[in-house]
Amino acid sequence: MTTWRRLLGGLAAHTGNIQDRKGRLDPEAWALELEESARQVADFPIVFSDFMDALATDFAAKGRAPSLPVFVFAITEASLAPERYFVDGIAPALRRLRHARLLFVVSL
Repeated sequence: MTTWRRLLGGLAAHTGNIQDRKGRLDPEAWALELEESARQVADFPIVFSDFMDALATDFAAKGRAPSLPVFVFAITEASLAPERYFVDGIAPALRRLRHARLLFVVSL
């Protein structure tokens, strides 16, 4: 499976509606889906790191950078509702999305 597909699977596991589907699946199918979703959530930091490695290597290989690039992700206006958006949402996500070639810039 490509790193892109693994990343999408991990993102879907984070935002999926598995609890909503409990009533529509038989118990065994739901248990298997719940287990797979939990595995994807647990593996997400590794999958994200693999994705960033592949992205940096691909970017450099296409001649777009003299060496492996550093990516910058800007988060603006985090101060609009810091308790709701930054503390409860963005900060925990940033802790899981770590990579040597990724920088976060937060504007408050």
